[in-house]
Amino acid sequence: MRTFCTEGPVDPKENYAVPRTALVAEGLKKVEQWRYFTIFAPRQSGKTTYFQFLIEAIRKDKPVWLPVWISFEAYGDLSERDFLTLFRANVERKQEKTYPEITSLAKIVLWIQNITEIEKRQLVLIIDEVEGLKNKEVLNGFLHLIRSIYHEKQAIGLRSVILTGVSNITGILQDTASPFNIADQIQVPTFTREETYDLLSQHERETGQLFDEAVKTGIYEQTMGQPGLVNALARDLVEKKCPNGETVGLQSLYLTLDDFTEYYIDKNIANILAKAKLFPETVE
Repeated sequence: MRTFCTEGPVDPKENYAVPRTALVAEGLKKVEQWRYFTIFAPRQSGKTTYFQFLIEAIRKDKPVWLPVWISFEAYGDLSERDFLTLFRANVERKQEKTYPEITSLAKIVLWIQNITEIEKRQLVLIIDEVEGLKNKEVLNGFLHLIRSIYHEKQAIGLRSVILTGVSNITGILQDTASPFNIADQIQVPTFTREETYDLLSQHERETGQLFDEAVKTGIYEQTMGQPGLVNALARDLVEKKCPNGETVGLQSLYLTLDDFTEYYIDKNIANILAKAKLFPETVE
């Protein structure tokens, strides 16, 4: 039985999912046009799930493209050498293959070209949590190299580069000469009312447990379709408030909303304060 997902990327085999068909088509169009683009959105907004759908669509419809998704979230303040080692290791892990060593940042373009020649496919490089690389010199050097080959990307076989994160990176979107300019930014919107209702209806069809129409309306209006919150409210309702398959009514929704605005938020704030005490230098 599938569930409402609250712990990260959605697996449609395990979780109820909104397919984001139009958004995937928009991404495919940009990749088709050899574009670089960015996606910046808060956590739990569905951007990583979106990339899973985009990669699945590429693998299904575009076998000559080679989508590679890696995350810089844990890169931190890596030196250039350590960055190159981890970057290569991440790509190798995704492809389950071994590639030549990257000897310097300046050689990364040749390394990418080498991979596309080995694989005989055009690389679609997706970098998640790009701001997780805290070494500004390394990050700027990497992005400068990627930008510098924009007009040679077809010869190199770099079909598209997609940067994603939770905040804009100073300079990337402000530089009008950059291929990562604002015109090529995809917005990941919140769920529409219809998408929210569809997500809830998937649970109804698969389990027989119903949501009152007023509850569906309430979930959407209280969350404004924010994916993480929609899933969190629905999961709390079916697993804690109505765990025996009974119809989910308004009284249960009121209890869940009280828990989220009082008990759950208090726990989150306490957790934030505890972490702030551990790292006082990050709190101003």
